[in-house]
Order: sequence, then structure tokens, then C-alpha cells
Amino acid sequence: MYTYICHTEPPSRRDGFPTHPYLSQQITNAHAKLLRHPDARKSFLIQDKDGTWRAPAVNETCCKRPTLAKFLEDGVWGVWVCGCVGVWV
Repeated sequence: MYTYICHTEPPSRRDGFPTHPYLSQQITNAHAKLLRHPDARKSFLIQDKDGTWRAPAVNETCCKRPTLAKFLEDGVWGVWVCGCVGVWV
């Protein structure tokens, strides 16, 4: 069945979110590719204190995107228009 999940406000991307096991594995698999692209590296990888980049562990906060959050909060016309996501259930 295909349905829609709707939000009354945009999900926060400013502070990131806990990493799902599937996402952690996919980022691990794409690690080498993500390292080559600075924006992707900053979006999906975690930089340790020694400067190395790694995939986030399961339930570790990842994917902090404050610039995207600001864009979505401000919107093109000052409103958030993408409130629904279609999913298979």
C-alpha cells in the first residue's frame, strides 16, 4: 500500500538525527566516494578529533545541515511547501 506521511512543519536538519542502521551501512559502503566530495563529506561523515572522516555509528547523530535547514525554514517565499512524503507501507 502506498500512503503519504505529512508534517505540520519541516523536519529539522539543523541538528541532524540519529543514524539508522541501514543509513550507517550505506554511508560506510560509500565512504571512499564521499571523501572525494567536500559537501557530501561534511553532510554525511563524522570528523574525529584527529581529523579523520568516518561513517556515523548506529544511533550517532549525523547529517547536520544548517544551511539546508535555514533554506527550508525560510522557503523560497517564506513558507514550507514540501509537507508530505509518499512511502510504501
